[in-house]
Amino acid sequence: MSTKRRFLSWLIAGAAIGGSVLVGCTRLPADWGDAARVEVFEQSSCIGDIAELEQGPGERMQAQGGEGRLRIDYLDAHFRCDQKVVGYFNMSAGRVDVLVQPADMHPASVPKCDCLYDIHLDLPLAAGTYEVTLYKRWDDRQSPNEPVRIGTVRVTVR
Repeated sequence: MSTKRRFLSWLIAGAAIGGSVLVGCTRLPADWGDAARVEVFEQSSCIGDIAELEQGPGERMQAQGGEGRLRIDYLDAHFRCDQKVVGYFNMSAGRVDVLVQPADMHPASVPKCDCLYDIHLDLPLAAGTYEVTLYKRWDDRQSPNEPVRIGTVRVTVR
């Protein structure tokens, strides 16, 4: 097998690295090795700063089942200013776990400010009732950097 082909196989399969797994070119927590990237994912521009988060209801999720799909709204998501985030999901019997994290887990530099964002994502799902849990994590400049649960809701998809 050529070196290039071996490298690509390694990337596709994922490789354990210090308690995390490399999926494609993104580091995910070790137990997220089978996760798939959320394809329909929208991140707003900055809608507020951390002071507003402390005065309001905080980071939260809402979920709604539709015709063959699940919509999750992650409201007042707290990340760094101008930080692009992405979503991944795992599915098992009656469960959907979603992780939102920065696209760049190893930024060379970071701004000295935080922002609040509204994030909307859609997942295609078969009809049924699901327990949906949303997690977030920071970039690897934070330590520890394990996923933090934002919320869990039960949703029925038609």
